[in-house]
Amino acid sequence: MPTPAPFRASSSLHGLSAVVTGGSRGLGLLIADELLHRGCGVTLVARDSAELERAEELLRRRHLESSVRTAVTDVRDKEAVADLFRRTASACGSIDVVVANAGIIQVAPAETVGEAGFDDAMNSIFHGALNTSLEALPICARAGPVAGWP
Repeated sequence: MPTPAPFRASSSLHGLSAVVTGGSRGLGLLIADELLHRGCGVTLVARDSAELERAEELLRRRHLESSVRTAVTDVRDKEAVADLFRRTASACGSIDVVVANAGIIQVAPAETVGEAGFDDAMNSIFHGALNTSLEALPICARAGPVAGWP
């Protein structure tokens, strides 16, 4: 059986619209920066409005001509995520790329974090990604495949 050719996506995402949860700092902010660099409009999503404002300002300075939006949303809340996707699709015309990156990292001894802390992290990491994916799938399916992708 022949070995499949390696996946090579187009480096340009010009004109596409992306949603990045957990986009106000860390890996989410880096992913948003790369999407903007490739020409994608980005909606940053996080729970903290001050962090979102700081991230938006940073990205606007780095990408002067790019489209950056923010949405204060708790991805653990299914209705809030549904509203996020409705508003974003309406404002941007479509949603083509979704990065479900939101999460909580507990940096403390397990006995300090306790069961409630672990539940909070799991709700954010697992249910946040699930809520995001379930809302994104029908919207992205309507948008169709991205040119240059298999």
